[in-house]
Amino acid sequence: MNDNFSLEEKSNQELWDNRISNHMKSWYDINNFKKGGSSLDEIQINEVGNVNGKHLLS
Repeated sequence: MNDNFSLEEKSNQELWDNRISNHMKSWYDINNFKKGGSSLDEIQINEVGNVNGKHLLS
């Protein structure tokens, strides 16, 4: 971390680092996603429809 951060900023950064780490482990199944899998359920897939060839992230 930058030495110029205040104690509050450092505490806030640590809080979010921990939250993101835990959140990614429990919800998104990142390893499966990286292999081409999906974390969407059937209802979500049906609502979104076919996205082949479309850009979803930028």
